[in-house]
Amino acid sequence: MRFKQLNTSRRKLLDEHECCVLSRLQLHDLQLADRDPNGDVIQRMNYRLFTETQPADIPAAPPLEHESENAQSVQILRRITMEATVHPDDRKFFEPAELEAVVDEAKLVYSKDAFRHFDYIEGSEHQALVGFQTAAQEKADREHEKKRADRAAKNRRRALRAGYKTEDIAAGKVDPAEAAKALKEREKWAGVTRERKEEIRDRLRWGFYHAGGAVVAGEVCGRLFEFFGAGVLRSRLGSPSLARMAALCPTVASGLRAGYDKAALHDATCKLFALDAPYVELNRKVAGCIVVDLDSVLRIEEFRIQLLAILGPHRMPNLIVGRITPSGFLSRPHLIWILKNPVWTDPYWERVDPSTGVVTSGGDKRCKTKPIKKLHAVQRALTQLLLPLGADPSFHNILKPKNALSPFWTTVVANDDVWHELSDFESIPGWPRKVDEHSLAKAAATIRADAAGDLPAQTPSNLAWKTIGHLIEPRARTQLAVREDDFMAAAKAGVGTLAAWFDDSIRADVEAELGPSEALDRLLAKRCEFAARYCIERLAKPWKRKVRGRDRDVIDDCMSLKERQQQAFARSADHRSAVFKWNICKEMVVALKKYGAIDKTEFIKSLGTVGKSAAYKHWDDLCAELDLEFREGVYREKARPTTVKVITTSPALASFLASNSGVINTDSGCQLIRTVDSGAPDIDYPSSTAGPPGCQQHNHADRPAEACLSTVDRVRDPVVVSIV
Repeated sequence: MRFKQLNTSRRKLLDEHECCVLSRLQLHDLQLADRDPNGDVIQRMNYRLFTETQPADIPAAPPLEHESENAQSVQILRRITMEATVHPDDRKFFEPAELEAVVDEAKLVYSKDAFRHFDYIEGSEHQALVGFQTAAQEKADREHEKKRADRAAKNRRRALRAGYKTEDIAAGKVDPAEAAKALKEREKWAGVTRERKEEIRDRLRWGFYHAGGAVVAGEVCGRLFEFFGAGVLRSRLGSPSLARMAALCPTVASGLRAGYDKAALHDATCKLFALDAPYVELNRKVAGCIVVDLDSVLRIEEFRIQLLAILGPHRMPNLIVGRITPSGFLSRPHLIWILKNPVWTDPYWERVDPSTGVVTSGGDKRCKTKPIKKLHAVQRALTQLLLPLGADPSFHNILKPKNALSPFWTTVVANDDVWHELSDFESIPGWPRKVDEHSLAKAAATIRADAAGDLPAQTPSNLAWKTIGHLIEPRARTQLAVREDDFMAAAKAGVGTLAAWFDDSIRADVEAELGPSEALDRLLAKRCEFAARYCIERLAKPWKRKVRGRDRDVIDDCMSLKERQQQAFARSADHRSAVFKWNICKEMVVALKKYGAIDKTEFIKSLGTVGKSAAYKHWDDLCAELDLEFREGVYREKARPTTVKVITTSPALASFLASNSGVINTDSGCQLIRTVDSGAPDIDYPSSTAGPPGCQQHNHADRPAEACLSTVDRVRDPVVVSIV
């Protein structure tokens, strides 16, 4: 699906106005004709021109400058010094220290004429960043001119060859139908290209205009107009940070995607209009920024004060992107830190098809995983630091932040002096060294529970959320497979009815586990609504329905013979896992017969019919089934314990052995049957056990059973000892 722009161009507005005026004039002429049907046409025209020169219902022409009903804009946080408030002719009357004194911290609408940069921190890199952006722009201009020259040369070569193509057509070598079809297709795409170029020229000349009424980023947007000057966009206002955000987005050829809702992005055909959208996907192969989502609402000055208290002036985010509410608050902003050296996030990967053995690979072998891990660690640490401001620990889609260049958001340039390195954040006071996802979610839940005050005591560990999930998720999966009548009727009635059906089916169990509360009602409403939307979406797409063949009779649905045969091939995950284990066990047995032992790494590398990751996952279970143990660096069959079998002709000894199974197993040393002067049989037990009363204990752990047998003395009855 292609991305469609919401921008209404100036020429479209004029065309709509002309059509509207003509339609109203035609209606007016018809009304005059009804008044005097026998009158002359010229008389009716004169009557319209002189008697009713300006009908009240004819729309007025659209103005050159629109008045915006939207409060979104670009603002900059900077300090105002005495020098900025004093006339240049009067500065000689003040001392340098007085001119450098800070008068106030203020926000200023970010326009090309009114913007003047002041270094906010010492050692600002603003001039270097501006020079970098200028050099990059000059390089892009040179490449663009070269591309245009190459394109013109290519068109000239095509024009030279056109004469030969004409002769071929005259000679009958080209099918006229094919030529007409190609001409029609060429004219179609030429018209599309001309229309796009006209839209681009109009956008650069008149700015961005949206008539309003559409749902943008989850809210109904009013009329919006943004214009900084002819050819001036947000990325061209002079801010290095805003210009860098445009560079972090991929090109159209590299798969640029944009959208008006974060749930769905579409392929864009023009980067200019894609950057007007509220959501644009950044480059997937390179991470050039760090993004943190704040679920809070404050004024811009309050955000700045609290961020300064936590991060300090050097580590302030470069951009703060959110939506200004009608009351003047910045709602749910995204904080964006731009990295000086982007991180390459395209590691090399390789997969083997378990059925065909075909190897597929992607990524780049030069990409290192250590910088990627550090990038995610810095992301988690920043989120932990900003939890008091409402940072969202579940925000992982850093490639799709709120677009700082879109007119639908308010963009605050909070730090235009320096870009950041990953190691620079460690200088923040209280920087957490190791933060994992579990501790981050737990800390966030604790802070939110303390702020709410009405949640149960176990909610900080997400117990309530997980308890509801353990009940509602299996219920949804079962109903998608079985599809009972009441479930289907509720799904056909809509999301609200199906959510109420889920609520009625699990509320009793949840309240019995956690107890009733207002917080529990809110969690139930959220999870039931999500489950209802999920089920309705799955029911609307029957081709995505996956059911095991052996369970097809459970489904309350009328399937044809062909559909039943197709589902008969389906197997469950347990069945596929059992087949996989059987196949790999066969290969392990063959390797044991051939080599006597198995080296785990080499064996798994040599597998061709099963997946390597699954082999590593089930390795311990497979070894347990084959009775293997890890010994001497490889996997071997478990060693059998030494069995000492004692055979005697003495009746007393035979009866004693019969009561003690007659066979003695030993793992270390030896055990021998002996007789002593008391006449009772004697058995050598291990040192950890005690013999029966009247027996003499002998332990020879350092010698085999045969050596002990040669030293047996005072044996009254013949005894035979064999090692099995």
